[in-house]
Amino acid sequence: MYESAKTIFKSLPIERKNKKTQPIKSDKEIFDYFERLFGSIVFAFTAIESFANEYIPDDYVYIREKSDGSQESLDKSQIERRVSLAEKVSKILPDVFNIQFSKQKNIWHEYKKLENRRDRIIHMKSTDRKSATKDKETIWNTLFTEPIFNGTKIAEDIISYFIESLPLNKQPRWYLKYPYK
Repeated sequence: MYESAKTIFKSLPIERKNKKTQPIKSDKEIFDYFERLFGSIVFAFTAIESFANEYIPDDYVYIREKSDGSQESLDKSQIERRVSLAEKVSKILPDVFNIQFSKQKNIWHEYKKLENRRDRIIHMKSTDRKSATKDKETIWNTLFTEPIFNGTKIAEDIISYFIESLPLNKQPRWYLKYPYK
């Protein structure tokens, strides 16, 4: 979907440096672009979430501190339902894979961009449903004025970060055969 969105965007008469309103010949082209770009962002986020849930062992117990200072123990099914993906990526998966993960790394900042864009698409607010104006920063304006957002690459980088910590003979076949890494 990302590659398709990129191809469509290249065909649009849009100059990213020119932030003025620019005419587009066909509404179909712009709708096709956003459908594919939005799909690629949502699917990339979903891929990370599926990966995280798959790799949490069935007998894993996560102990976290609650807001009142007490602790709660969560089993795998509770983790899958009640723990954010950000917490799974930054705390649970590093524990499962027995590796260090730092929120100072670029991979974390890229993940947070993906999470932000996915949330703005899935949980669209009224400001994002309006046309972009000079005063308002909407999801539409964000996605038009930045380089084409490649959520797929971010998902690949996150998954690779964890999988590549495994010995080669323990890496899953689907990962070893994936042709785009």
